[in-house]
Amino acid sequence: IADGTAPVKEAFANGAIPALCYDIKYVFPQNDLVVVYSKVTSSQGVSAVVDIVRVRDGKLVEHWDVVEAVPPADKMPHKNGMF
Repeated sequence: IADGTAPVKEAFANGAIPALCYDIKYVFPQNDLVVVYSKVTSSQGVSAVVDIVRVRDGKLVEHWDVVEAVPPADKMPHKNGMF
């Protein structure tokens, strides 16, 4: 998505971004950075997502993310789960 609010609004409006259900597990703020760890459910399945955002003057100015699909319980290397 290009910079600015208009491209983000357009991406949601034209369906380029699928419907997502965020279950926020942890929020870690420090200085101008905020890290959010979430369980995200979509039509493709469940993912563990880490979003890192930089906030300046009350506005989100940068964003990075890491997404990992959550494997079925029988494929997990341990019984702790991802959340």
